[in-house]
Amino acid sequence: MVLVYVLSKVWQTDLKAYGQWAVVTGATAGIGKAYANELARRGLDIVLVSRSKDKLHIVAKEIESQHGLQTQIIQTDFTEGHDIYPAIAEALRDLDIGILGREPMAMIYRRKRTRSQKGDDNQEMRKELKLVNN
Repeated sequence: MVLVYVLSKVWQTDLKAYGQWAVVTGATAGIGKAYANELARRGLDIVLVSRSKDKLHIVAKEIESQHGLQTQIIQTDFTEGHDIYPAIAEALRDLDIGILGREPMAMIYRRKRTRSQKGDDNQEMRKELKLVNN
Protein backbone atom coordinates (compact mmCIF):
# COMPACT_ATOMS: atom_id res chain seq x y z
CA MET A 1 0.00 0.00 0.00
CA VAL A 2 2.85 2.39 0.77
CA LEU A 3 4.43 1.66 -2.61
CA VAL A 4 1.18 2.58 -4.40
CA TYR A 5 1.02 5.89 -2.49
CA VAL A 6 4.68 6.74 -3.20
CA LEU A 7 4.35 5.88 -6.89
CA SER A 8 1.18 7.96 -7.20
CA LYS A 9 3.11 11.01 -5.94
CA VAL A 10 6.07 10.45 -8.26
CA TRP A 11 4.49 9.05 -11.43
CA GLN A 12 1.59 11.30 -12.32
CA THR A 13 -0.17 11.56 -15.64
CA ASP A 14 -0.90 15.00 -17.07
CA LEU A 15 -4.67 14.67 -17.04
CA LYS A 16 -5.10 17.83 -19.10
CA ALA A 17 -3.68 15.87 -22.06
CA TYR A 18 -7.11 14.19 -22.22
CA GLY A 19 -9.11 17.43 -21.98
CA GLN A 20 -9.37 20.52 -19.78
CA TRP A 21 -12.65 19.55 -18.10
CA ALA A 22 -13.69 16.69 -15.85
CA VAL A 23 -17.34 15.82 -15.23
CA VAL A 24 -18.04 14.38 -11.78
CA THR A 25 -21.42 12.99 -10.72
CA GLY A 26 -22.39 12.71 -7.07
CA ALA A 27 -20.03 15.63 -6.55
CA THR A 28 -21.48 17.22 -3.42
CA ALA A 29 -20.44 14.63 -0.83
CA GLY A 30 -18.29 11.59 -0.13
CA ILE A 31 -16.24 9.95 -2.85
CA GLY A 32 -17.62 12.17 -5.62
CA LYS A 33 -16.67 15.37 -3.77
CA ALA A 34 -13.21 14.01 -2.96
CA TYR A 35 -12.74 12.97 -6.58
CA ALA A 36 -13.76 16.45 -7.82
CA ASN A 37 -11.28 18.08 -5.43
CA GLU A 38 -8.45 15.77 -6.46
CA LEU A 39 -9.06 16.39 -10.16
CA ALA A 40 -9.10 20.14 -9.47
CA ARG A 41 -5.87 19.82 -7.47
CA ARG A 42 -4.37 18.22 -10.56
CA GLY A 43 -5.36 21.20 -12.70
CA LEU A 44 -8.67 20.30 -14.32
CA ASP A 45 -11.74 22.51 -14.49
CA ILE A 46 -14.72 20.68 -13.01
CA VAL A 47 -18.35 20.17 -13.99
CA LEU A 48 -20.18 19.15 -10.82
CA VAL A 49 -23.33 17.07 -11.23
CA SER A 50 -25.71 16.33 -8.37
CA ARG A 51 -29.30 16.73 -7.12
CA SER A 52 -28.91 19.62 -4.66
CA LYS A 53 -28.38 23.00 -6.28
CA ASP A 54 -27.40 24.58 -2.93
CA LYS A 55 -24.74 21.94 -2.27
CA LEU A 56 -23.48 22.23 -5.86
CA HIS A 57 -22.93 25.98 -5.39
CA ILE A 58 -21.08 25.40 -2.10
CA VAL A 59 -18.73 22.78 -3.59
CA ALA A 60 -18.19 24.91 -6.72
CA LYS A 61 -17.15 27.90 -4.58
CA GLU A 62 -14.82 25.70 -2.50
CA ILE A 63 -13.07 24.36 -5.61
CA GLU A 64 -12.79 27.79 -7.21
CA SER A 65 -11.32 29.38 -4.08
CA GLN A 66 -8.97 26.51 -3.18
CA HIS A 67 -7.71 25.72 -6.67
CA GLY A 68 -8.38 28.86 -8.73
CA LEU A 69 -10.11 26.88 -11.47
CA GLN A 70 -13.40 27.12 -13.32
CA THR A 71 -16.44 25.11 -12.30
CA GLN A 72 -19.84 24.57 -13.82
CA ILE A 73 -22.80 22.91 -12.16
CA ILE A 74 -25.53 20.68 -13.50
CA GLN A 75 -28.40 20.01 -11.17
CA THR A 76 -30.13 16.76 -12.07
CA ASP A 77 -31.48 13.59 -10.54
CA PHE A 78 -30.43 10.43 -12.37
CA THR A 79 -33.44 8.57 -10.97
CA GLU A 80 -35.68 10.66 -13.26
CA GLY A 81 -34.80 8.50 -16.26
CA HIS A 82 -33.78 9.32 -19.81
CA ASP A 83 -35.45 12.73 -19.97
CA ILE A 84 -32.49 14.34 -18.18
CA TYR A 85 -29.87 13.55 -20.84
CA PRO A 86 -30.64 16.24 -23.45
CA ALA A 87 -30.10 19.01 -20.86
CA ILE A 88 -26.84 17.39 -19.70
CA ALA A 89 -25.61 17.01 -23.29
CA GLU A 90 -26.42 20.67 -23.97
CA ALA A 91 -24.54 21.83 -20.86
CA LEU A 92 -21.47 19.80 -21.90
CA ARG A 93 -21.59 20.63 -25.61
CA ASP A 94 -18.71 23.11 -25.91
CA LEU A 95 -16.44 21.75 -23.18
CA ASP A 96 -13.21 19.88 -23.82
CA ILE A 97 -14.07 16.92 -21.58
CA GLY A 98 -11.34 14.41 -20.81
CA ILE A 99 -12.57 12.63 -17.69
CA LEU A 100 -15.94 11.40 -16.51
CA GLY A 101 -15.93 10.64 -12.80
CA ARG A 102 -19.00 8.64 -12.05
CA GLU A 103 -19.30 8.11 -8.34
CA PRO A 104 -18.29 5.54 -7.21
CA MET A 105 -16.40 4.64 -10.39
CA ALA A 106 -14.46 6.70 -12.90
CA MET A 107 -13.85 6.43 -16.59
CA ILE A 108 -10.99 8.20 -18.32
CA TYR A 109 -11.53 9.13 -21.91
CA ARG A 110 -8.11 7.81 -22.89
CA ARG A 111 -7.55 8.82 -26.49
CA LYS A 112 -5.40 11.92 -26.77
CA ARG A 113 -6.76 14.29 -29.36
CA THR A 114 -5.61 16.94 -31.73
CA ARG A 115 -7.53 20.21 -31.84
CA SER A 116 -9.20 19.17 -35.11
CA GLN A 117 -10.63 16.05 -33.42
CA LYS A 118 -12.07 17.92 -30.43
CA GLY A 119 -15.61 18.37 -31.79
CA ASP A 120 -15.98 14.74 -32.84
CA ASP A 121 -14.62 13.51 -29.51
CA ASN A 122 -17.06 15.66 -27.52
CA GLN A 123 -19.90 14.14 -29.53
CA GLU A 124 -18.55 10.64 -28.83
CA MET A 125 -18.20 11.50 -25.14
CA ARG A 126 -21.85 12.56 -24.94
CA LYS A 127 -22.86 9.25 -26.57
CA GLU A 128 -20.70 7.31 -24.08
CA LEU A 129 -22.18 9.31 -21.19
CA LYS A 130 -25.62 8.24 -22.37
CA LEU A 131 -24.58 4.58 -22.72
CA VAL A 132 -22.87 4.41 -19.33
CA ASN A 133 -25.94 5.71 -17.53
CA ASN A 134 -28.53 3.55 -19.34
